Amino acid sequence: ISFKTDTRFAGAAVPAGTYTMFAIPNETEWTIILNSQLGQWGAFGYERNKDKNVAEVNVPVRKLENVVEQLTIRIDSVNNMIIEWDRTQVTVPLSF
Repeated sequence: ISFKTDTRFAGAAVPAGTYTMFAIPNETEWTIILNSQLGQWGAFGYERNKDKNVAEVNVPVRKLENVVEQLTIRIDSVNNMIIEWDRTQVTVPLSF
């Protein structure tokens, strides 16, 4: 994920730049992590790079009525990053 300007990521200050994004899903909330180490493939190297986390936020889960078959990440009209998959949705508020 890339930000052209300094950003608030669910309240956490994130400098402009490009980041690797990780999600730790749980039933009631997800932990979304931005990490400055680029080029990671999956979460296999996360443990050795977690000292490069720039933001780690918890966001609540919302259950959807309809299934979203493909993992979808989008920005809505009020600058929220929406992540949807299956019957799960999480929203990460962004401000620039």
